[in-house]
Amino acid sequence: MIDSNRYRFISIIVPCYNSKKTIKECVSSIVSQDYPEDSFEILIIDDGSNDGTRDILKEIGRGKNIKLFFHAENRGLAAARNTGIGNANGEILLFVDSDMILSERFLQKVNNLFARDDIIGVIGKRISHHTVKMDKYQRYRNEYKRIKNWSKPIPFYYFLFNLTAVRKEVIEEVGYFNETYKIWGGEDNDLAYRIYKKYPAGLYFNPELIGYHRHYKPLKNELENIYKFAMINLPMLVRGGEEMVKAYKLEYSTAYTGSNFLKAWVGRFLITGLVKKAGIFFYEISFYPLSNIFLKLLFANYLLRGFSKSANK
Repeated sequence: MIDSNRYRFISIIVPCYNSKKTIKECVSSIVSQDYPEDSFEILIIDDGSNDGTRDILKEIGRGKNIKLFFHAENRGLAAARNTGIGNANGEILLFVDSDMILSERFLQKVNNLFARDDIIGVIGKRISHHTVKMDKYQRYRNEYKRIKNWSKPIPFYYFLFNLTAVRKEVIEEVGYFNETYKIWGGEDNDLAYRIYKKYPAGLYFNPELIGYHRHYKPLKNELENIYKFAMINLPMLVRGGEEMVKAYKLEYSTAYTGSNFLKAWVGRFLITGLVKKAGIFFYEISFYPLSNIFLKLLFANYLLRGFSKSANK
């Protein structure tokens, strides 16, 4: 059923931590949307910033539809988003990271999509901002070839919450973000999986919902994040069941008791220092998009090594 004759009230939740370089432009892209001012609110949650972000937020001020919340300490992304959810009045919750810039008519497009009652949540398309230095890894991050048919529901493991809209009633039904996840990664997949279990055909990707990402992420930092995530957060995630194990290819990990002999053997090879060194070497000398092959090899190496280390503690 389609109900397109009304403006749904949208709560835009913007968590931020040390975001003084990006938060103004992020908020500006929201308030300038061609959408009725009385049909949306912006909830900005500062998660214990110490770089002057708070002063900038006070300059922005509390407008008619802007609400500011300040955590006394850095509690993590899950906690910041939960503060937003708990204070939101909207029918639709739109999660926007503080380094995102919304494209024109973004809110109107979200409103139109949720006229379809089969859509539970939708994630937009992230594109690097023109000021971001483009290298092979940034180009890889901009790819969306993995989602081949965006008219169909997507798997839960593609459903992150950096540029994402969800029905609030669904979040209330399945529960908020798990604040046990303090470091990078995991809180998105945990919540997306709970939504998926209730509504397996309800999560979508829409490339017309474009957000320009003002963030350069060095590959070295990303690999370190993956390793720490796999060592600390991934063991909690896989308690969710077999689908989570398959999503992260953990059947190749010797730390996973369900591995068969062949996959375990492949996994032992993937975590070796030889694979790590070879992956880095060939990634650096190869051209894009051939470099993506070695990038994925490095992801597998860091993920499986981190997960194995957690099991050996």
